[in-house]
Amino acid sequence: VRENFQRVADLTDRFGLPNQRIIVWKGSEKDDAGDVVGIIREIVSWKQGSKLDYLRLACSLHKEPVRAITELNRLVQEVPDSVIIAIVGKSNGAGPTLSAATTVPVITVPASFKEFPDDVWSSLRGPSQTPVMMVLDQQNAALAALHILSARNPYLYALLREKLEARFVNTLSF
Repeated sequence: VRENFQRVADLTDRFGLPNQRIIVWKGSEKDDAGDVVGIIREIVSWKQGSKLDYLRLACSLHKEPVRAITELNRLVQEVPDSVIIAIVGKSNGAGPTLSAATTVPVITVPASFKEFPDDVWSSLRGPSQTPVMMVLDQQNAALAALHILSARNPYLYALLREKLEARFVNTLSF
């Protein structure tokens, strides 16, 4: 029995967490991504060994397309297991454009939805080969990104599962 426990201990010492990243892509510094960052910080405890990080990048795909695609390629090469959340105030075409240029999942949040509700069509009716997801709420976009990454990250999965069970524990009665 002792040998079997030692073998299990040796094997589990090799377990590791993947390096993952959420890229919060803004069209400019004026675009507000506070809700996305807030929910990521709330869910993930950065001090407990998670190898998940996030970064905010402000770069216009319309005004600086070469820089944007160069940055996109660099970031995905650094951490291939990433998810992009595009929050661009005046261009809902940024999400589909990013999606067409990369293999990582892209979630677009139409930041100007309340003022210009018709703008969502540029993200909903995209051309072929642009599998972008659209979420209207920044917090739900952040949760969707975390759920995507949790499929390959047991630590993140456990954190999300704990939140879920805490919400449902009050519905069970014995």
